[in-house]
Amino acid sequence: EGTYKVEDDDGLCLPCASGFSSSAGQAACQICPTNTFSQVPKTTMVQYQDTRKQLFGAASCTPCPTGFVSTAGSPFCTACAMGTARASGDDECQLCADGSYQNSTGASECLPCEVVLAGSSSLRGSRTQDECKCGAGTFKRPGKGCVGCPQGIDCPGGNDMPLQQAGFWAEVVNEESREISVFNCRNSLECVNGAFGSCALGRQNRACNDCKDYHYKETGVCKECGEGDKMPFIGLAVCLVGLGILLTVFLKVDLSKQRLSYLTVIMTGGQLITAIQALGAIRQLAIIWVEPVKSVMDALSFITLDIDVMKATCFMQSDNVAVKFIMQMLAYPFLLTILLVAYGLSQFSREPVSMDSLWNLNGTILFVLFISLTLSMLMPLQCILNPNGTSSVAANPGIICWDSGDHVVLTFLAVLGMLIYPVSILSWSLWVTLKYPSRVASGAGLTLNIRYRFLFGRFRPERYYFGTLYLVRNLCVTLVPVLFSNIPALQVVVMGAVLQVFAAIQAMLWPWRTTSSNVSDISISLFLVIVLLGAAPLLEIDDPTVLGVLVFVAIVCLFSAGLTVILHALYTRFLPPKGFGAFLCHHKAGAGILCRYMKLAAINHSSSNLFLDSDELESLDLIFDTVPTVRSPELLHRMWCAGEIATAHRNNVPIIPILCDGFVFPDDERIQAIHEVWTEEQKHTLMNFGISMDMIKEAYRHILQLPMLTMPRMGSVEEQESVVVEMLNSCKLPKKAFSQKAMASQKPRILVTGAVADAEAMSACNVMQILLQRETQEETKVVRSAAEAHQWSGNAVYIVVLFSKGLLRVPAFAEILLAIVESSNVEIVTVSADTGFEFPGPDFYKELEANGLREPGLGKETGLRLSKAYRALLSVLALPLSPLGSEGLLTKQVS
Repeated sequence: EGTYKVEDDDGLCLPCASGFSSSAGQAACQICPTNTFSQVPKTTMVQYQDTRKQLFGAASCTPCPTGFVSTAGSPFCTACAMGTARASGDDECQLCADGSYQNSTGASECLPCEVVLAGSSSLRGSRTQDECKCGAGTFKRPGKGCVGCPQGIDCPGGNDMPLQQAGFWAEVVNEESREISVFNCRNSLECVNGAFGSCALGRQNRACNDCKDYHYKETGVCKECGEGDKMPFIGLAVCLVGLGILLTVFLKVDLSKQRLSYLTVIMTGGQLITAIQALGAIRQLAIIWVEPVKSVMDALSFITLDIDVMKATCFMQSDNVAVKFIMQMLAYPFLLTILLVAYGLSQFSREPVSMDSLWNLNGTILFVLFISLTLSMLMPLQCILNPNGTSSVAANPGIICWDSGDHVVLTFLAVLGMLIYPVSILSWSLWVTLKYPSRVASGAGLTLNIRYRFLFGRFRPERYYFGTLYLVRNLCVTLVPVLFSNIPALQVVVMGAVLQVFAAIQAMLWPWRTTSSNVSDISISLFLVIVLLGAAPLLEIDDPTVLGVLVFVAIVCLFSAGLTVILHALYTRFLPPKGFGAFLCHHKAGAGILCRYMKLAAINHSSSNLFLDSDELESLDLIFDTVPTVRSPELLHRMWCAGEIATAHRNNVPIIPILCDGFVFPDDERIQAIHEVWTEEQKHTLMNFGISMDMIKEAYRHILQLPMLTMPRMGSVEEQESVVVEMLNSCKLPKKAFSQKAMASQKPRILVTGAVADAEAMSACNVMQILLQRETQEETKVVRSAAEAHQWSGNAVYIVVLFSKGLLRVPAFAEILLAIVESSNVEIVTVSADTGFEFPGPDFYKELEANGLREPGLGKETGLRLSKAYRALLSVLALPLSPLGSEGLLTKQVS
């Protein structure tokens, strides 16, 4: 073995050379294959040549160990180089795979980077552990290996420190462990991409929140203030002074006497200012605005009290958030001070400004600037989450919410500002609105209501509450960016829902005094919704799941709304609700107008509806299913009233008798003969409704045993209203929380009079007084005597005279007319309230001039004066009034 035979040799077998081997009997040596070797010592060949002794070579080739390789016929194996390794079974040295390395030769395997640096990787054939680096999206943290790149950090790969992304600000909390803290910035212009803590030009501090001293903000950067850069802030102060002076001009403007076109301009202007402020609230949503909208939004920011627009830091010399917040809080007091100074100076002029005018203008300012003031006060409470788990103020991300001294100061100021502005304004508005109906109905406090024309004067009288509703809408608009600051998907949806819901309410109520203002308000709301729809794709949404849920909820609500309406319609069809709390049973000729007055007076004290047949003409076929409550002198002889009383008694419905002047209690004999009052046809009509004469007689005997209320037909308004309140209490009807009884007028602007000696005519005057006071919101008084005419005519502007039968022969009315015509400049307005009124002819005036009314104090000595007064009265065109008509007709005629 290990030799071979050569034919011409001397018989000795030659040993195989290095790199060859042979087995016994072979004529030639075989070359060692790849990755094997054989080696014959040099002494062997020397011995063979010198001694000619039989020597032996390699009987077989030896395999190379792992980590080594050889070529065919190689006398030795070569170690694998660094960055490679050869395992058993490999034909050659293999480059280390990705994620491994080998820093020595002759290695049988590569070392994993995971052992050196967890989560790291390396390129193929890496030779040192330094080539193990973190991949893209991760960065090296000693002791923790390669960790995921947090939000706001750019990790390109490698073991160097990562970079911060634009729009975020990062700092190293611990150098040894490379712990990083990341904050949101206001935008990507202020915090730029680069090394940790990189800020745009002129910016400094956490989240690049502040400008350097004596720098001002401008489109992301801060520029150094120049000599003229203080002027915008000073100009703002001058403009505010000018605005205050301009507002003082309006102090002397009585809006109640202006044309509707002028009021439309004022109302629509206020709506536009409110819309601009609403855009300011929309601007604070998590939307990445693009040009040209971004520039428009920035330009409008001064309306929302953003003083940075005016380069305030050049005036203050440093960028201090607390100081700027205090300046925003003082914006309104600054305007108020100007108004107070102007008011004080006006007291020395010929036409001093009234306190009511000052109050109105002040209220108008608060009403118009409500969104801006509320947004400013809510600013410290609008916190957004940072990637590091903390929260920062959205408008000033360098201030950590709830965990920094700066935020404690801002929160204290914010709570104080919220109490001073939105809470006080809304509470004040709500209280005045709740008290308004009772003030108008009772006459008490109507003078005070003049101070609140800014709240009520812009809306129709029946929609007096819309001013407070408008403030609630504006409050909701300001709360959306705060409540949903960390849920961008909800911000646009909720903001759009608020605008849409209130637009629908506005369309349903049509509250503004002019059609143009109503159309303007709806249009503004719809265009704000369009702005939101256009901005929706610009939202910063990381997880679309919330948006998907919202769309699903909207679809469910869509079908639920229709189903709810259908179910409600079916419910009211088969289970109709009780529509009336009481039924005013009366004889139309004797107490029809009185019952109209009682219903109007009851509205001020109870939310329950009273049934009056003139208002419910379409329901007269159901008249015997309602509740009777009121009695009048002719009541018992009226067929329909008898049916109502009998039906109520038969069904155990409580009856509250109210006695009027002139009512005579029937004895049992008259009750027994009551059937003689009606014709056979009338009795037959009653029988068709299941009402017999015996049922009527039984009901009449029953009411004679009931406790009764007494209505003083010729008594004062206060006395009559007390009876109405007592009636409501006896019927156990719900009372209004802020109801108020009628009180003596202080300075009535409108007087009402008529045939003051007639009960129904006086009731007509009371009805006119309530309707006029409600429609005009001016204090109104019913004049019953000449003494009252002298007392109230000094402040009155108008006197409304109701024409009724026999008016011109009523002595008390004649005295009132003479007092008004001869002692004041009150304008007379005549109203035809009775078709029985007859205009006098020449004979009447001849008799009047000769003998007067033949009453004490109104004899022939007053004839000429009375004739002149009557002629002046009747020369005025009389307006129509139907006291026995429906409330809708009466309201239309009065308005």
